[in-house]
Amino acid sequence: MAEQGARGRRGCFFYGGIATGMALAFALVAAMLAWKARNEFTSSKPEPLPSVNLSEAEINHTQQQVRAFQLSVSRRQPTAPLQLTAGQINALIASEAPYQALRGKFYFTIDDDKLKAQVSLPAEEAGLKLPLFRGRYLNGVGTFSLAFDNGNLRIGLESLSIEGKPLPEAYSKRLRAQNLASWLLQNPRASMALERLQDVEVKGGRLIIMPKPD
Repeated sequence: MAEQGARGRRGCFFYGGIATGMALAFALVAAMLAWKARNEFTSSKPEPLPSVNLSEAEINHTQQQVRAFQLSVSRRQPTAPLQLTAGQINALIASEAPYQALRGKFYFTIDDDKLKAQVSLPAEEAGLKLPLFRGRYLNGVGTFSLAFDNGNLRIGLESLSIEGKPLPEAYSKRLRAQNLASWLLQNPRASMALERLQDVEVKGGRLIIMPKPD
């Protein structure tokens, strides 16, 4: 059981890393805009997100698929790339214990080989601890790019709108220059898990995670 738990934690590094990177982007926006952010870029209510539309059988199949991949990678056994649709990613977040903190706050879509996320996040959970943000929410939609090189994951911001407003270019430019996965790379366990992967890409409507060849 302990080994299973460790594998589950390694598995959630990747999906949790993407979600946390996206949350960081929203938090950086609000921090840069300060007082203006409270009225124009946060809301007093969360935005309802779409519900998961996979059947219980499909969710069980996805869970088994992910666990088999994690086990093979941890044992350095040959295995096919893990391919997940946006619906499967959302189902994992909704059903798996390691992702409990993300439920109802992130909803992923894949459009034109781009990873998008609809986010409704309490401002405090995004790192905005100032009293003026208490009880406020960050609601928006972001488009993100993924790149992977020798165990280094990069999550880049391509576009971001908050409360239906596109982010001003001056702020978008600053965010695009940052790697939103940088915090993940500083985590020793996460780095170890990423080193066992060869590539990560969004293609053909799927998130594709490729293990290193044996």
